[in-house]
Amino acid sequence: MFTSLGTALLVISILFPIIATCAFGLRIRARAIKGVPLALDDWTLFLGLIFAYMDNFAVAYGVCNSDLGIPQNQIMGEAQIAFGKVLFTETLCWQVATATIKVAILLLYRRIFVTKRFRFAVHVLIAIDLAWMIGNIFSTIFAYTPVSAEWTRNGRDNINYPVFLISTGALTIVLDLITLSYPLFVIRTLHVTRRKKFVIAGIFLLGALCVVASIIRLPYRVLYLQAVGSIAGGEKHAFDLELVPKILLWGLIEVDLAVVAACLPTYAPLLHDRALESVVRSARSIISLRSRESGSSGSRRRREDVEDEEAKNEWLAMQTNHYALADHVSNSGTSNEGGIQGIRMDHELDVTNEEI
Repeated sequence: MFTSLGTALLVISILFPIIATCAFGLRIRARAIKGVPLALDDWTLFLGLIFAYMDNFAVAYGVCNSDLGIPQNQIMGEAQIAFGKVLFTETLCWQVATATIKVAILLLYRRIFVTKRFRFAVHVLIAIDLAWMIGNIFSTIFAYTPVSAEWTRNGRDNINYPVFLISTGALTIVLDLITLSYPLFVIRTLHVTRRKKFVIAGIFLLGALCVVASIIRLPYRVLYLQAVGSIAGGEKHAFDLELVPKILLWGLIEVDLAVVAACLPTYAPLLHDRALESVVRSARSIISLRSRESGSSGSRRRREDVEDEEAKNEWLAMQTNHYALADHVSNSGTSNEGGIQGIRMDHELDVTNEEI
Protein backbone atom coordinates (compact mmCIF):
# COMPACT_ATOMS: atom_id res chain seq x y z
CA MET A 1 0.00 0.00 0.00
CA PHE A 2 1.56 3.27 -1.12
CA THR A 3 1.40 6.47 0.89
CA SER A 4 0.31 9.70 -0.79
CA LEU A 5 3.97 10.73 -1.15
CA GLY A 6 4.86 7.34 -2.55
CA THR A 7 2.05 7.59 -5.08
CA ALA A 8 3.17 11.10 -6.07
CA LEU A 9 6.74 9.87 -6.56
CA LEU A 10 5.55 6.95 -8.69
CA VAL A 11 3.36 9.17 -10.87
CA ILE A 12 6.11 11.75 -11.36
CA SER A 13 8.74 9.08 -12.12
CA ILE A 14 6.50 7.70 -14.89
CA LEU A 15 4.81 10.80 -16.31
CA PHE A 16 7.70 13.27 -16.45
CA PRO A 17 10.12 10.96 -18.32
CA ILE A 18 7.40 10.55 -20.96
CA ILE A 19 7.16 14.34 -21.27
CA ALA A 20 10.95 14.62 -21.51
CA THR A 21 11.04 11.88 -24.15
CA CYS A 22 8.38 13.64 -26.24
CA ALA A 23 10.33 16.89 -25.97
CA PHE A 24 13.50 15.19 -27.17
CA GLY A 25 11.60 13.47 -29.99
CA LEU A 26 10.31 16.84 -31.20
CA ARG A 27 13.87 18.15 -31.13
CA ILE A 28 14.98 15.29 -33.39
CA ARG A 29 11.99 15.95 -35.65
CA ALA A 30 13.03 19.58 -35.94
CA ARG A 31 16.54 18.52 -36.96
CA ALA A 32 15.07 16.18 -39.58
CA ILE A 33 12.93 18.98 -41.04
CA LYS A 34 16.08 21.08 -41.42
CA GLY A 35 17.82 18.15 -43.08
CA VAL A 36 20.91 18.42 -40.87
CA PRO A 37 22.61 15.63 -38.87
CA LEU A 38 22.54 15.44 -35.11
CA ALA A 39 25.21 17.59 -33.48
CA LEU A 40 27.27 17.08 -30.32
CA ASP A 41 24.70 18.89 -28.17
CA ASP A 42 21.97 16.51 -29.37
CA TRP A 43 23.99 13.43 -28.43
CA THR A 44 25.00 14.95 -25.11
CA LEU A 45 21.38 15.67 -24.28
CA PHE A 46 20.48 12.10 -25.24
CA LEU A 47 23.08 10.88 -22.73
CA GLY A 48 21.56 13.17 -20.10
CA LEU A 49 18.10 11.77 -20.92
CA ILE A 50 19.40 8.22 -20.35
CA PHE A 51 20.66 9.14 -16.88
CA ALA A 52 17.35 10.93 -16.22
CA TYR A 53 15.61 7.64 -17.04
CA MET A 54 17.87 5.86 -14.57
CA ASP A 55 17.14 8.49 -11.92
CA ASN A 56 13.39 8.09 -12.37
CA PHE A 57 13.65 4.29 -12.43
CA ALA A 58 15.63 4.27 -9.16
CA VAL A 59 12.91 6.29 -7.44
CA ALA A 60 10.09 4.15 -8.88
CA TYR A 61 11.94 1.01 -7.79
CA GLY A 62 12.39 2.48 -4.32
CA VAL A 63 8.67 3.20 -3.98
CA CYS A 64 7.74 -0.33 -5.03
CA ASN A 65 10.47 -2.31 -3.23
CA SER A 66 12.02 -0.34 -0.35
CA ASP A 67 9.18 1.58 1.32
CA LEU A 68 10.23 4.88 -0.21
CA GLY A 69 7.52 7.39 0.62
CA ILE A 70 6.91 6.52 4.27
CA PRO A 71 8.64 8.25 7.23
CA GLN A 72 12.25 7.15 7.29
CA ASN A 73 12.16 6.17 10.99
CA GLN A 74 9.54 3.54 10.14
CA ILE A 75 11.80 1.75 7.66
CA MET A 76 13.53 -1.16 9.38
CA GLY A 77 15.80 -4.13 8.63
CA GLU A 78 16.37 -5.14 5.04
CA ALA A 79 14.03 -2.41 3.82
CA GLN A 80 16.32 0.19 5.43
CA ILE A 81 19.33 -1.17 3.57
CA ALA A 82 17.39 -1.24 0.30
CA PHE A 83 16.23 2.31 1.01
CA GLY A 84 19.83 3.47 1.48
CA LYS A 85 20.93 1.79 -1.75
CA VAL A 86 18.12 3.50 -3.67
CA LEU A 87 19.12 6.91 -2.31
CA PHE A 88 22.78 6.24 -3.15
CA THR A 89 21.96 5.20 -6.74
CA GLU A 90 19.46 7.99 -7.29
CA THR A 91 21.92 10.62 -6.07
CA LEU A 92 24.61 9.49 -8.51
CA CYS A 93 22.18 9.33 -11.45
CA TRP A 94 20.79 12.77 -10.63
CA GLN A 95 24.26 14.31 -10.43
CA VAL A 96 25.33 12.92 -13.81
CA ALA A 97 22.01 13.74 -15.50
CA THR A 98 21.93 17.32 -14.22
CA ALA A 99 25.50 18.10 -15.25
CA THR A 100 25.18 16.39 -18.64
CA ILE A 101 21.99 18.29 -19.53
CA LYS A 102 23.61 21.60 -18.57
CA VAL A 103 26.60 20.77 -20.76
CA ALA A 104 24.21 19.96 -23.64
CA ILE A 105 22.54 23.36 -23.24
CA LEU A 106 25.92 25.09 -23.27
CA LEU A 107 26.97 23.16 -26.39
CA LEU A 108 23.78 24.38 -28.06
CA TYR A 109 24.74 27.93 -27.12
CA ARG A 110 28.19 27.37 -28.62
CA ARG A 111 26.64 26.15 -31.85
CA ILE A 112 24.35 29.18 -32.11
CA PHE A 113 26.49 32.04 -30.82
CA VAL A 114 29.94 31.90 -32.36
CA THR A 115 31.83 34.95 -31.14
CA LYS A 116 35.22 34.02 -29.71
CA ARG A 117 34.57 35.66 -26.36
CA PHE A 118 31.21 33.95 -25.92
CA ARG A 119 32.56 30.53 -26.91
CA PHE A 120 35.42 30.92 -24.43
CA ALA A 121 32.90 31.73 -21.69
CA VAL A 122 30.88 28.65 -22.67
CA HIS A 123 33.97 26.43 -22.46
CA VAL A 124 34.76 27.81 -19.00
CA LEU A 125 31.27 27.04 -17.73
CA ILE A 126 31.36 23.56 -19.27
CA ALA A 127 34.59 22.90 -17.39
CA ILE A 128 32.98 24.12 -14.16
CA ASP A 129 29.93 21.89 -14.70
CA LEU A 130 32.11 18.85 -15.36
CA ALA A 131 34.22 19.61 -12.29
CA TRP A 132 31.01 19.97 -10.26
CA MET A 133 29.84 16.56 -11.50
CA ILE A 134 33.13 14.77 -10.84
CA GLY A 135 33.48 16.35 -7.40
CA ASN A 136 29.94 15.35 -6.47
CA ILE A 137 30.37 11.79 -7.69
CA PHE A 138 33.57 11.24 -5.72
CA SER A 139 32.12 12.94 -2.62
CA THR A 140 29.03 10.74 -2.76
CA ILE A 141 30.90 7.49 -3.32
CA PHE A 142 33.61 8.12 -0.73
CA ALA A 143 31.56 10.00 1.86
CA TYR A 144 31.92 7.01 4.18
CA THR A 145 34.43 4.24 4.78
CA PRO A 146 33.60 1.61 3.67
CA VAL A 147 31.39 2.70 0.78
CA SER A 148 28.63 0.36 2.00
CA ALA A 149 28.26 2.56 5.09
CA GLU A 150 26.21 4.81 2.83
CA TRP A 151 23.28 2.40 3.26
CA THR A 152 24.30 0.37 6.35
CA ARG A 153 25.34 3.43 8.41
CA ASN A 154 28.12 1.34 9.94
CA GLY A 155 31.35 3.12 9.11
CA ARG A 156 33.42 6.25 9.39
CA ASP A 157 32.47 9.68 8.00
CA ASN A 158 35.00 11.12 5.56
CA ILE A 159 33.28 14.44 4.89
CA ASN A 160 30.78 16.74 6.55
CA TYR A 161 27.87 15.35 4.56
CA PRO A 162 25.20 17.87 5.66
CA VAL A 163 27.40 20.78 4.58
CA PHE A 164 28.10 18.95 1.33
CA LEU A 165 24.37 18.52 0.58
CA ILE A 166 23.49 22.14 1.27
CA SER A 167 26.48 23.59 -0.61
CA THR A 168 25.79 21.31 -3.58
CA GLY A 169 22.16 22.44 -3.75
CA ALA A 170 23.14 26.11 -3.56
CA LEU A 171 25.85 25.76 -6.20
CA THR A 172 23.41 23.99 -8.50
CA ILE A 173 21.08 27.00 -8.36
CA VAL A 174 23.95 29.39 -9.07
CA LEU A 175 25.14 27.37 -12.08
CA ASP A 176 21.59 27.15 -13.42
CA LEU A 177 21.15 30.91 -13.20
CA ILE A 178 24.48 31.57 -14.94
CA THR A 179 23.61 29.10 -17.71
CA LEU A 180 20.23 30.76 -18.28
CA SER A 181 21.72 34.24 -18.42
CA TYR A 182 24.43 33.44 -20.99
CA PRO A 183 22.36 34.01 -24.20
CA LEU A 184 20.94 37.30 -22.96
CA PHE A 185 24.24 39.12 -23.50
CA VAL A 186 24.13 38.28 -27.21
CA ILE A 187 20.37 38.59 -27.71
CA ARG A 188 20.38 42.21 -26.52
CA THR A 189 22.69 43.12 -29.44
CA LEU A 190 20.38 41.70 -32.14
CA HIS A 191 19.10 44.15 -34.77
CA VAL A 192 15.45 43.37 -34.15
CA THR A 193 12.63 45.11 -32.30
CA ARG A 194 12.54 45.05 -28.52
CA ARG A 195 9.43 42.88 -28.60
CA LYS A 196 11.21 40.24 -30.68
CA LYS A 197 14.18 40.34 -28.32
CA PHE A 198 11.82 39.59 -25.44
CA VAL A 199 10.28 36.71 -27.40
CA ILE A 200 13.68 35.19 -28.19
CA ALA A 201 14.96 35.67 -24.65
CA GLY A 202 11.73 34.22 -23.27
CA ILE A 203 12.27 30.97 -25.14
CA PHE A 204 15.67 30.51 -23.53
CA LEU A 205 14.44 31.67 -20.11
CA LEU A 206 11.73 28.99 -19.98
CA GLY A 207 14.47 26.92 -18.38
CA ALA A 208 13.83 28.99 -15.26
CA LEU A 209 11.24 26.35 -14.35
CA CYS A 210 14.16 24.05 -13.50
CA VAL A 211 15.65 26.72 -11.26
CA VAL A 212 12.33 27.05 -9.43
CA ALA A 213 12.33 23.29 -8.76
CA SER A 214 15.92 23.49 -7.53
CA ILE A 215 15.12 26.42 -5.25
CA ILE A 216 12.14 24.58 -3.75
CA ARG A 217 14.30 21.50 -3.21
CA LEU A 218 17.04 23.27 -1.21
CA PRO A 219 14.93 24.25 1.85
CA TYR A 220 13.64 20.67 2.05
CA ARG A 221 17.24 19.51 2.31
CA VAL A 222 17.90 21.93 5.15
CA LEU A 223 14.71 20.94 6.98
CA TYR A 224 15.52 17.25 6.61
CA LEU A 225 19.03 17.70 8.00
CA GLN A 226 17.53 19.59 10.92
CA ALA A 227 14.96 16.85 11.46
CA VAL A 228 17.54 14.07 11.71
CA GLY A 229 19.78 16.17 13.94
CA SER A 230 22.60 16.60 11.41
CA ILE A 231 22.49 20.37 11.81
CA ALA A 232 21.23 22.53 14.65
CA GLY A 233 17.75 23.92 14.88
CA GLY A 234 15.41 20.96 14.52
CA GLU A 235 13.78 18.08 16.37
CA LYS A 236 13.18 14.55 15.15
CA HIS A 237 9.61 13.59 14.36
CA ALA A 238 7.90 11.48 11.72
CA PHE A 239 6.53 14.29 9.58
CA ASP A 240 9.93 15.87 9.04
CA LEU A 241 11.34 12.49 8.07
CA GLU A 242 8.91 12.45 5.14
CA LEU A 243 11.02 15.22 3.62
CA VAL A 244 13.21 12.66 1.84
CA PRO A 245 10.46 11.79 -0.70
CA LYS A 246 9.81 15.51 -1.21
CA ILE A 247 13.50 16.11 -1.94
CA LEU A 248 13.47 13.26 -4.46
CA LEU A 249 10.20 14.43 -6.03
CA TRP A 250 11.50 17.93 -6.79
CA GLY A 251 14.78 16.43 -7.98
CA LEU A 252 12.90 14.37 -10.57
CA ILE A 253 10.88 17.38 -11.68
CA GLU A 254 14.05 19.42 -12.01
CA VAL A 255 15.98 16.94 -14.14
CA ASP A 256 13.06 16.08 -16.46
CA LEU A 257 12.10 19.72 -16.99
CA ALA A 258 15.75 20.45 -17.75
CA VAL A 259 15.49 18.11 -20.76
CA VAL A 260 12.37 19.96 -21.93
CA ALA A 261 14.04 23.35 -21.45
CA ALA A 262 17.08 22.18 -23.44
CA CYS A 263 14.81 21.26 -26.38
CA LEU A 264 12.54 24.31 -26.53
CA PRO A 265 14.92 26.65 -28.42
CA THR A 266 15.14 24.15 -31.30
CA TYR A 267 11.43 23.93 -32.12
CA ALA A 268 11.02 26.71 -34.70
CA PRO A 269 11.12 24.34 -37.74
CA LEU A 270 8.10 22.54 -36.29
CA LEU A 271 6.00 25.60 -37.19
CA HIS A 272 6.44 24.58 -40.81
CA ASP A 273 5.89 20.84 -40.28
CA ARG A 274 2.77 19.92 -42.27
CA ALA A 275 2.54 16.47 -40.68
CA LEU A 276 2.60 17.87 -37.15
CA GLU A 277 0.14 20.59 -38.13
CA SER A 278 -2.21 17.94 -39.50
CA VAL A 279 -2.09 16.01 -36.21
CA VAL A 280 -2.83 19.16 -34.21
CA ARG A 281 -5.74 20.10 -36.46
CA SER A 282 -7.16 16.56 -36.20
CA ALA A 283 -6.97 16.70 -32.43
CA ARG A 284 -8.73 20.06 -32.44
CA SER A 285 -11.48 18.65 -34.67
CA ILE A 286 -12.10 15.76 -32.27
CA ILE A 287 -12.28 18.12 -29.31
CA SER A 288 -14.59 20.48 -31.18
CA LEU A 289 -17.00 17.64 -32.08
CA ARG A 290 -17.41 16.89 -28.39
CA SER A 291 -18.21 20.46 -27.56
CA ARG A 292 -21.76 21.29 -26.53
CA GLU A 293 -21.91 24.52 -28.45
CA SER A 294 -20.88 23.76 -31.99
CA GLY A 295 -21.19 27.38 -33.08
CA SER A 296 -18.87 28.71 -30.40
CA SER A 297 -16.47 25.84 -31.03
CA GLY A 298 -16.22 26.68 -34.70
CA SER A 299 -15.64 30.34 -33.90
CA ARG A 300 -12.97 29.45 -31.36
CA ARG A 301 -11.28 27.10 -33.83
CA ARG A 302 -11.20 29.80 -36.51
CA ARG A 303 -9.76 32.24 -33.99
CA GLU A 304 -7.05 29.72 -33.02
CA ASP A 305 -6.21 29.17 -36.70
CA VAL A 306 -5.83 32.92 -37.17
CA GLU A 307 -3.57 33.11 -34.11
CA ASP A 308 -1.46 30.22 -35.44
CA GLU A 309 -1.14 31.95 -38.79
CA GLU A 310 -0.14 35.22 -37.11
CA ALA A 311 2.50 33.41 -35.05
CA LYS A 312 3.85 31.76 -38.18
CA ASN A 313 3.95 35.08 -40.01
CA GLU A 314 5.80 36.59 -37.07
CA TRP A 315 8.51 33.94 -37.38
CA LEU A 316 8.71 34.42 -41.12
CA ALA A 317 9.11 38.17 -40.61
CA MET A 318 11.93 37.55 -38.14
CA GLN A 319 13.62 35.26 -40.66
CA THR A 320 13.27 37.86 -43.42
CA ASN A 321 14.78 40.57 -41.23
CA HIS A 322 17.71 38.39 -40.26
CA TYR A 323 18.40 37.22 -43.80
CA ALA A 324 18.27 40.78 -45.09
CA LEU A 325 20.72 41.85 -42.41
CA ALA A 326 22.91 38.83 -43.16
CA ASP A 327 23.02 39.76 -46.85
CA HIS A 328 23.89 43.34 -45.97
CA VAL A 329 26.69 42.25 -43.64
CA SER A 330 28.01 39.77 -46.19
CA ASN A 331 27.97 42.28 -49.03
CA SER A 332 29.68 44.94 -46.93
CA GLY A 333 32.44 42.50 -46.03
CA THR A 334 31.99 42.90 -42.25
CA SER A 335 30.74 39.45 -41.40
CA ASN A 336 31.40 38.35 -37.85
CA GLU A 337 32.51 34.71 -38.03
CA GLY A 338 29.75 33.76 -40.45
CA GLY A 339 26.91 35.31 -38.49
CA ILE A 340 25.07 38.38 -37.30
CA GLN A 341 26.33 39.85 -34.07
CA GLY A 342 28.01 36.50 -33.42
CA ILE A 343 25.04 34.33 -34.44
CA ARG A 344 25.79 31.55 -36.87
CA MET A 345 23.92 31.74 -40.18
CA ASP A 346 25.18 28.84 -42.32
CA HIS A 347 23.38 25.94 -43.99
CA GLU A 348 23.73 23.66 -40.97
CA LEU A 349 22.25 25.99 -38.40
CA ASP A 350 19.76 28.72 -39.16
CA VAL A 351 19.22 30.31 -35.77
CA THR A 352 16.26 32.37 -36.92
CA ASN A 353 14.48 29.25 -38.02
CA GLU A 354 15.80 26.29 -36.13
CA GLU A 355 17.25 27.45 -32.89
CA ILE A 356 15.25 30.45 -31.78
